[in-house]
Amino acid sequence: MQANADLFEIAKLVRADEELTYTVLVVPSPFLFRALYEHEKGAEVLSALKDYLGKYGHQGYSMDFIEPTQIEDPSALFASLKGMVRDPNYHPDNQTTKTKAIREQKLSEISGLLTGLQYWQFRFRWWLALKYNYIREEVAFRFGYTWSILRPMAFELGNRLVEAKIFHQSDDVFFLTGDELQAAVHAYGNGDTNIDFAALAAERRELREARKRHHPPGTLPPEVSELDAVSFKETQIKTMRTAIRCVAFPSAPER
Repeated sequence: MQANADLFEIAKLVRADEELTYTVLVVPSPFLFRALYEHEKGAEVLSALKDYLGKYGHQGYSMDFIEPTQIEDPSALFASLKGMVRDPNYHPDNQTTKTKAIREQKLSEISGLLTGLQYWQFRFRWWLALKYNYIREEVAFRFGYTWSILRPMAFELGNRLVEAKIFHQSDDVFFLTGDELQAAVHAYGNGDTNIDFAALAAERRELREARKRHHPPGTLPPEVSELDAVSFKETQIKTMRTAIRCVAFPSAPER
């Protein structure tokens, strides 16, 4: 919530100037930093963005350590900024009020539809969300601080192994096990150029992309799904092609 409020303050700086507004809305996200740097009025906005990324840039868009952080890839950040600038009526307070009204409406609707065990299962989840979910973003924020230390270290190692022709690209480092990395570092220290982990990393990179096309299991191992006490808690639900009803779950437990 605080990150959104801070980003809105940057949007207000942009809104205050027509030329800056035009630049932010028209220039594609990958080129926006350069455009602001070259803009004669962009210094204040650019400084504010750098301060913002200094505070929040360590956060990732997912819990996958391979994925870039905000400071490495601010495209989603710029998409949010563009949305705030584009809508003159946008304000975080209005969004909070709107979200609260929708939440209360949906709570009333679902409470009237459920009975018996389903109702009490819902009440339990609601209680669980109220008890723990308010700290979720805070935990993710602090957890992400480790990435601001580990990712630069990983890329530095990757770059050195690329120079030694042990890797083809620096992010190969994310696709090797600890033992394999130790072997690569040992070879680097001994000047051994005969060892090549690039092919192995490429194979695993391809495998990772292929796995994205699979639907994740609801439980590990899958057999646990057969237990009634577990199956109703699953958050990975796949609707069969022949089903007449779509089964889904909210993207965030508090919604």
